[in-house]
Amino acid sequence: MPYLNINQIELYYEIHGEGEPLLLITGLGGDAGYWSPVLARLSKHYKVIIFDNRGSGRSQAPDEACTLETLVNDTLGLLDHLGIQQTNIIGHSLGSMIAQYIAHYHPERVKKLVLYASSSRLSPFMRLGARFMVAVKLAKQQQQLTGKASGLLKMARLFKLDNTKHVLPVTNYNAAPESLTGYVHKARVAMGFDSRKWVGQITQPTLIIACGADKIFPIWHGFWLHKRIKISQLQVAAGAQHWFHLENPALFAEYVLKFLGTI
Repeated sequence: MPYLNINQIELYYEIHGEGEPLLLITGLGGDAGYWSPVLARLSKHYKVIIFDNRGSGRSQAPDEACTLETLVNDTLGLLDHLGIQQTNIIGHSLGSMIAQYIAHYHPERVKKLVLYASSSRLSPFMRLGARFMVAVKLAKQQQQLTGKASGLLKMARLFKLDNTKHVLPVTNYNAAPESLTGYVHKARVAMGFDSRKWVGQITQPTLIIACGADKIFPIWHGFWLHKRIKISQLQVAAGAQHWFHLENPALFAEYVLKFLGTI
């Protein structure tokens, strides 16, 4: 299995298919495995790159502070390692925050952008919830709270999500148990994210996929981004939850491929 030694960690990645590159960036609580329902459809047309963010899946999880810039540097370092100067990017949730940053601060690296279940920041309620989850994580760290679902189950309880629909499908696709320290550090990154001052300066063609029943980033976040990113399209997935690509992978892939100009 391919690993890249970068920024003092071993970063796990996979490549599927051939052609123009398409980079998929995961959200908090997931690893590269949770893209598997859409891989076959996307890799028919693109060279799809998936990877485990530091602290997730098979990538190492150093117990040290992690910043958004750290995650961005990991991502760009992977592209450099693969010799990819420019790519299409799909970012989900926390992954969409990384994608926004790359598109704004490294615009030459991004051809087209898909912001999926995305936001310019966490709402005050979400920040409070994230702080709660981090506190619980830290309190439980010495009590052997392990396994793929620990952080996501707390999220589900907090936001009154149906575990059978919104948590277990994610953890079923995760390739490895979630790192406690990795989850905490990346949750803090999400808490500190705020792109409101500069997101409107993103110039790449952008597809915003807003999920109609998303309780983590409600649909208005997508409308807000669409209003500010000048060259953007808004696709509302009616009735879809935060992990829409697991609920309806065929429709998710259709939205993406139409936007990229493949179908």
